[in-house]
Amino acid sequence: MKFKRVKNAFIVFLMSLSIVIGGLPSSNLIVWAGESYDEVIAIIHTNDVHGHIEVEPYVKGLADSLKASGDYALVLTVSAGDIYGGGEAVAGYYKGELIPQLVDMVYDVIVPGNNDFGADMDNREAYNLFLTSLYTHTKTICANSVLSKDIDLNVYAKEYKTKVGNPDFADMYDKVMLKEDGSLDFSKLNLPILKHGEYPYEQTIEFITSEGTKIGLFGLTVSGRPDQDENSTSIGSVDAAQASIDKLKSSGASVIVGIGHTGWKGEGSTEKADANDTNSWLLANSVTGMDAYIDGHSHSIIGEGKGCYVGDEQVFVNQAQSFGACIGLMKLYVKDGSVVKKEGEVFTNDEIESITPDEAVQKVVDADLSRVTADLDTPFSVTSYFLNAERISAKNNGGTIRGNETNLGDFVTDIIRLCASEKTGTDYDFMLFPGVAIRSSVEPGYITMNTLVSIFGLNATIGAKEYSASDILQLMKNTLSGGIYPDKESVAFQQMSGIKMTYEYSDGIGTPMTIKVGEDLIYDADNGGIIVDNSWTTKGLAVIMGEGADSEIIFNGSEELQEALSVYLSTHVSGVDYKIYSNVVAPDQRIVEVNSTYETATVDQPQLQKNTLKVKKRTSESNPYTVSSQNKTKIKISKVLNISGAIGNVKYKKVSGNSKITVNSKTGKITVKKGIKKGIYKIKIQVTAAGNGLHGKGTKKVMVYVKVE
Repeated sequence: MKFKRVKNAFIVFLMSLSIVIGGLPSSNLIVWAGESYDEVIAIIHTNDVHGHIEVEPYVKGLADSLKASGDYALVLTVSAGDIYGGGEAVAGYYKGELIPQLVDMVYDVIVPGNNDFGADMDNREAYNLFLTSLYTHTKTICANSVLSKDIDLNVYAKEYKTKVGNPDFADMYDKVMLKEDGSLDFSKLNLPILKHGEYPYEQTIEFITSEGTKIGLFGLTVSGRPDQDENSTSIGSVDAAQASIDKLKSSGASVIVGIGHTGWKGEGSTEKADANDTNSWLLANSVTGMDAYIDGHSHSIIGEGKGCYVGDEQVFVNQAQSFGACIGLMKLYVKDGSVVKKEGEVFTNDEIESITPDEAVQKVVDADLSRVTADLDTPFSVTSYFLNAERISAKNNGGTIRGNETNLGDFVTDIIRLCASEKTGTDYDFMLFPGVAIRSSVEPGYITMNTLVSIFGLNATIGAKEYSASDILQLMKNTLSGGIYPDKESVAFQQMSGIKMTYEYSDGIGTPMTIKVGEDLIYDADNGGIIVDNSWTTKGLAVIMGEGADSEIIFNGSEELQEALSVYLSTHVSGVDYKIYSNVVAPDQRIVEVNSTYETATVDQPQLQKNTLKVKKRTSESNPYTVSSQNKTKIKISKVLNISGAIGNVKYKKVSGNSKITVNSKTGKITVKKGIKKGIYKIKIQVTAAGNGLHGKGTKKVMVYVKVE
């Protein structure tokens, strides 16, 4: 099988050479670029898939191919975290229930990411432990998290009431029975009670290559998780990593690889990754005895896919971006039990398609996605434009959701604000929503519940309260505190509706210059700062964090929010017209850098598809619809016309005909007045389907024949 790779030409040549000679018997000494090695270990890795399960058949397919080639003494598949939650509906909407089966089929080892403890559950650690306990093959490892209280996993088994989409699910574990109603019976599971102070997972795992070399792996999760998870306490990442390395060395492992949801901040950076006590470069530079580190959390491509060598020990670090857009492949060349060469590559979207997917995994993925389609893909609105929730490390069409205003940020905050006002009867002056909690871009097309679930992949509770001018100023300072596109992105950045802010940016810091709430200019840095009096307040909406205890809850969690938005969109918003321009990072001029220029010219409407409206006559002069002149008669439009394929709202108009015969513009109902003369009447009716953001207006004119007796 031929794969295209993210590599330079020289590395491609070396790889070609290694493939040609790699099939020699293991007793022969293999020469590679002036060095010799006995064996090659291949580690296929993903990170931050966030429920984009379409990639999983290709991960397994690549592993199958490498194993079949005979060129590798060991092939492993690993996930560096965030595989369960924080993204697509298949992960979030179904509380993670569809993911463990795939994890077990595809991966040898996984580490938990910060979003893997979410799944919209209150007891996140326990829920994740319960899910992973369903399967016995995949190993979850984590060395920097211990339990802060006892957890009885049987409790969560009893609370796990959802149905499964694939009947083979229960067969994966013989103690889990599938009931006739489709629910799962865990009564025979007898899960353990985990104790306070214990590690919820194994810290390390070991494998033996076909040549007898022992490779040891250890896992790390985000060390800042205690604020997200009440069940566990973090241990320092560097200390946990070094202790794991020492443990593996003492057990005879000569090759050591770390797998962590740590985060890359750039080569040589000392900045801590989001919600963490370190970053992967710092970690690799702070431990001894580690050969390589597979990273996650920051959604990064490192060294254009070729990775980075860190520190005196040249620890090799790599990551495979996010959302299933990439698959990483790390190769460790081993001689006499020691690694003599390390290299990495990343398969991108187009290159992934050249891999033959594993059929069994593909079957499960297809079944899971079919369930999502059946449950969630009824359209209720449409967008003509790409709505942007990308990050700096992904495509930069309109910047980053975590570092500048985007059109999806505008849409999300506008629609929540409108929906909340309709629900409560209160006009809210502004809405703030963290960019980090907007999880998925929206391609042009229909907006469905699946769209909303993917956007709101993290659980978000919306609250309302009164804010002073100083409160607003502090919120805006916080928004700019972590850095601004194009230099940085930040979990502090807020998308907003009802507020317009200008700012200055230098040395990595953004400073508010003017702030306007509605029509009120409340802050002007060049005019003394806050320019409204102390009595000024405004009522606004925001996602409730730890400080939100004094807020009135409007939408209690993402499920309630998604349901409310779906109803609002289906009844009020037939099309979403939030344009985006290739070089615009302030589409509605809500968050604008002083002295910067943004392209604001209106772009052309995308080419609309033809409306599929069809109108077929059911009457003719020889076969008219018959009514009596003795009574006023109302004729349903379906009695005289067959209307199908209409996209958009349908309206009716009488073009010609007797004045005593009328047509209702909304329903199309034809009314024939009492006392009209007998005879056959011809009524020309125009039927119009309004279209939507993808389809143009459709119009048909037809003749209807009515006979009055």
